[in-house]
Amino acid sequence: MNLHDKYLAKVEEVICSVEHVLNNSEMAEVKRLADHGEPAESLSLIAALLVQENKKVPAQVVFKIRELTAGLLQPDELPSDLDLQIEH
Repeated sequence: MNLHDKYLAKVEEVICSVEHVLNNSEMAEVKRLADHGEPAESLSLIAALLVQENKKVPAQVVFKIRELTAGLLQPDELPSDLDLQIEH
């Protein structure tokens, strides 16, 4: 498996980890972005939905979103208050 495939697999792991939190239409849009060559944008959408709807996720999800979008998105493309969505 090359680096790109490994990256896409990690993105898919994040997407799967929020299936229980996002509704069907949100998941469809997230998957559409990922399937159409925009995996970083799909993670950005997940982050935005988590914040907009005040949905809580494990810290690992937030850390993975930040890790997998680093260098691919501008810092302001992720919600500044994403860390508030970490479950306690």
